Amino acid sequence: MKKITSLHLSDNHLRILGLVTSSTEQSVECCHAIDLPGEIFPPNLAEVENCIPAPSGHVIMTLGGEFFHIQRVPLEVASESDRKSQINWEASQVLIDPVEDYSIDFTPAGRVAFWTAIRKDVTHMYTEFFLDLGFDAITFVVEPIALYGLNKHVQTLKRQGAIWLGDKWGSFIGHSHNGLTTAETIDLSNPSHNEPKNLAQIRQWIQGDLGTERRRPAFDDILLCGEPSALVDLSANLTDSKVPHIIPFDWETHVPNIKPTTDDIVNPNSFALALGAAMIQAQ
Repeated sequence: MKKITSLHLSDNHLRILGLVTSSTEQSVECCHAIDLPGEIFPPNLAEVENCIPAPSGHVIMTLGGEFFHIQRVPLEVASESDRKSQINWEASQVLIDPVEDYSIDFTPAGRVAFWTAIRKDVTHMYTEFFLDLGFDAITFVVEPIALYGLNKHVQTLKRQGAIWLGDKWGSFIGHSHNGLTTAETIDLSNPSHNEPKNLAQIRQWIQGDLGTERRRPAFDDILLCGEPSALVDLSANLTDSKVPHIIPFDWETHVPNIKPTTDDIVNPNSFALALGAAMIQAQ
């Protein structure tokens, strides 16, 4: 039996999900939501501790858009060590501070890679906290990668997209049979084209068409998840758009093999990325 604790920290929310896996089944051991007033860094770690029963095993933590940078680059070399060197060089050309101040990782996808950078002061703080609490190890991922983990599990079509909408940040991924094709995160509090919450960018995600240049193929369908208030806003503002088949994430429909052992989960959409990250760790 393998125990995974998954946390998703973004905007002013912290979602905590405990997943227990075995060779025959998976179950949700705990599911908690903590609203964080004001600045979210650092959150009240004592409150986090109270929500995690018998800390042990592995922690995987998904960080929101305020904590990371993600970028797509072509892979120019084949070996793992050479790829790491290339990614570190690419990051050094983009990041404001020295690359040594960041934890750099990348997800290869054919001839391209999606590299991510998270500040080490963030990763060090949470690593120390969770190891002291009794966990064995901690892994950090960013919202688009957790969304990719969720989308791979719940969809089977060749060309798939997925959107996560938070209160302040939104992420989009697309993938095909060859793997991840697109991964983006935008600030939803920065309107574009005089539309609320970057609606123009979200339309481009959904329709797969950016004006005169098509940056990506259209998708067969798109999985939609996020904070309830953000999803309501999107639904109200997309009534005039021609969109492909949008599938709202639903716990019972998309992950029927994972049986919650806790009380009914309120707003399961809010836990979508915590679940996606847990699935990555369970592989």
